[in-house]
Amino acid sequence: MMTSAVDAGRAFAERLIWSRMLILQSKRLILASNQRRLQNGQPQLSDRVAKLQVEASQAQFSFRTAVLECGPEVSPQYWPVAYSRLVEVGEVLTAQLRGAAPNMSTAADRYAMATEVEALEGFINGWRNTLQKSMTPAEG
Repeated sequence: MMTSAVDAGRAFAERLIWSRMLILQSKRLILASNQRRLQNGQPQLSDRVAKLQVEASQAQFSFRTAVLECGPEVSPQYWPVAYSRLVEVGEVLTAQLRGAAPNMSTAADRYAMATEVEALEGFINGWRNTLQKSMTPAEG
């Protein structure tokens, strides 16, 4: 009985990820089509393209969230999504730390903040390298 519940949960997770991926692909295709039409002289589509860009970003976020929350770590999508999420969060945090640095009261505090930013940027570069390696086909 327990195995069938686990199997059902796994099947549901796979269907959820698959559906989010299909939605993302559809949004990207529609966006690309509208962007081409906009570039080919249909300026009335600029508002539509902007709206589709937001929808595609939201669809990508939903897909990544589904992969991270429901996908098994052994799936081919999991680690690229995980590392890209780490890079995104790290970049936001770096920008926030850089923005806070000028407001630090002492030079020692600003130096400490700069050191933290530098360390975080090192992590981000490592995550980017790992992400690139995970998306590069293995040579054999």
